[in-house]
Amino acid sequence: MPSWSLYSILRKVHIKHAAPLAYLDAYTSDIPALYTQQDFEKALQAAGFGKRKQWQSFLSGSLVHHTRRILGRMARNIRSGSGSSLLCLMMGPAAFRLVPDGILNRCSLHCWDTWPENFVRWDSLFMRFRTEVTFFTSTQARDRFQARFPSMRCHWIPDGSSPELHVPDKPLTGRRIDVLEVGRRYDRYHDAISTCLVRMKAVHLFEQPPGQIVFSDRDALIQGLADSRIVVCFPSSITIPARAAIETITPRYFEAMASGCLIVGHCPADLKQLFGYNPVIEADMDNAAGQIGEIIRNIESYKPLVEKNLTTIKGHTWLHRAIAIRRILEAQNLAD
Repeated sequence: MPSWSLYSILRKVHIKHAAPLAYLDAYTSDIPALYTQQDFEKALQAAGFGKRKQWQSFLSGSLVHHTRRILGRMARNIRSGSGSSLLCLMMGPAAFRLVPDGILNRCSLHCWDTWPENFVRWDSLFMRFRTEVTFFTSTQARDRFQARFPSMRCHWIPDGSSPELHVPDKPLTGRRIDVLEVGRRYDRYHDAISTCLVRMKAVHLFEQPPGQIVFSDRDALIQGLADSRIVVCFPSSITIPARAAIETITPRYFEAMASGCLIVGHCPADLKQLFGYNPVIEADMDNAAGQIGEIIRNIESYKPLVEKNLTTIKGHTWLHRAIAIRRILEAQNLAD
């Protein structure tokens, strides 16, 4: 056997066994924006990823955070070699998350919030940390960064769900909340349906004022979804026009479906591609009030769609996403 061939085999075996996959744990306080990350971390552990603690210091939290932010703007990866054994979950281009771990390790990155206003910061981060493998929650983001960095391996890993956390059992006709708007609000649609819902004496919950959360904690959110008939969902590309270039599936779509709710709003193209059908009732912006009233009056007729969504969502859990990432990273490390 030629020596180069033997070397190649030994190198692959070494990479496979010497660098077990791990993820860099995140700061996941109990706020709605980070529920998604908490669920994903649990799935990564279930999929066999080890957990590496973030670097700690005896200094005060605010001082450490400020120092890492400064270092994050200047730092770059210094490790030679290949292989991405450490996965870092990035809520935006927060380079300080990679200090010092991204300096000393070749990290693969799972990227949320890749909005146009942050493209320059993402570009800088990928270049400085010599990122080899990235996972994006939007196909448009994946395509944009793949074109920008041809040698970087970009993959689409959409958000997932934790169906076991949700309670879909109550029939639509027995639920107390007629329409729920939770999270970022699409004011044009909200204004169009509000008067109609007041006239119908429908129970309509939403942020009052915008930015004030509807439910106090996660348990309340889960119970609120379980008691809601209709959940309004529009992607950020619609609610914030400056983000129109990147359309993504927010976790709220999955949470609503897993709770047995009917979704009214807009179906992102990625979601339709993922499911093979449109699981959303598309909002009629020319007759939003009439449409929502008609849906409420005939809510039982949407039971088949709700049940179809409940069945489909079981194949799109966070564990499915974690296993997909593990397979990609293992294949990548063997190929290097």
